[in-house]
Amino acid sequence: MQKWKDENPEKYRAYRARTKLRNRCTVLDFDEDITLEKLYNRDGGTCALCGGFCDYNDYIFKGTAFIAGNHYPSIDHIKPLSKGGSHTWDNVQLAHKQCNSIKSNKVRGC
Repeated sequence: MQKWKDENPEKYRAYRARTKLRNRCTVLDFDEDITLEKLYNRDGGTCALCGGFCDYNDYIFKGTAFIAGNHYPSIDHIKPLSKGGSHTWDNVQLAHKQCNSIKSNKVRGC
């Protein structure tokens, strides 16, 4: 597993993100088909919170650590998971990493 992680850092990061989300949701409200790439395509690369363009190239690697920049795209939950929201297509939108962080677990957006 360690060899695969070292050879596929982006795939491993995506795997860990899905695992964390799955652990926060019930089986009934988690759509495994949702990926950042599909959401990016659905929303046209536009941040739903500020209207700016999300940039897949806004990141750096420091050693093996992936560090996303402020304009890197992220999955925002319109109704946050911590407030009973679901990880389903009708509850997700694209957002800059920074916009999503500022929004935190507030119920707003779209």
